[in-house]
Amino acid sequence: MRVIILFGTEMGTAESAANSIAGELRGAHDVSVHDMTDFDIADLDPRHFHVVVCSTYGDGDLPTGAEPFYDALDRHRPDLRGLRFAVFGLGDTVYGDTFNRGGEIIA
Repeated sequence: MRVIILFGTEMGTAESAANSIAGELRGAHDVSVHDMTDFDIADLDPRHFHVVVCSTYGDGDLPTGAEPFYDALDRHRPDLRGLRFAVFGLGDTVYGDTFNRGGEIIA
């Protein structure tokens, strides 16, 4: 199975987590890791499993690198029926209501 891992990060933590996940899956799966900034939503393919790793920035916002990906999804609203995915959100519980909000938004 092909696994496509996408990350959105501000400080590099989500990228590090994405690479760790990739390391665990390699060998058993064909894995690729992509910054959401460089990933075209047209490449979301229901034949593959997608893992999204997204941090939270500021007051519960998406990291800057994830915004173009999210905006493209919102603007074009592609047909994602059948798309298999998992979301790993990163955040700090000190932020209360906005904890892990980046993962919630991108999902």
